[in-house]
Amino acid sequence: MQTEPLKVAVVGCGSRGQTYATYALEEPRKLRVVAIAEPDETRRGSMAERHGLDVDAPGVVDDWHGWSAEVMASFDAVIIATLDHQHEEPAIFFATRGKHLLLEKPMAPTLE
Repeated sequence: MQTEPLKVAVVGCGSRGQTYATYALEEPRKLRVVAIAEPDETRRGSMAERHGLDVDAPGVVDDWHGWSAEVMASFDAVIIATLDHQHEEPAIFFATRGKHLLLEKPMAPTLE
C-alpha cells in the first residue's frame, strides 16, 4: 500500500542539496520537497522551480531561521546540505524538534 510521500525541507541548495533533492523528482510518490532555505537567490529560485514551489511561498526562504511554525509543521525530515562548517546549528535545531535528518558529510570539520 502506497502512503503519502515523505515531506522534506532542503537547507542548502548547492550541488549537494540539489543532488539529494533530485530523488524527489525521480520518485515523487516517495519524497516531496516542500520547503527550501538557500541564501543564493539564483539557486533558491532554480530549486523552487524544479520542485514546483512558488519562490514567494513562506517555505522558500534565504535562511532556515525564517521558517514559521506552520512551515516547520509541513515537513517530517530535513536535508542539511549547507557548507561543512554550518552543519552543527541546523542539525541540532531540527533534531531537537523531532525532525529526521539527512546530514551531508562531514558532520563537522573538527573533532570538537
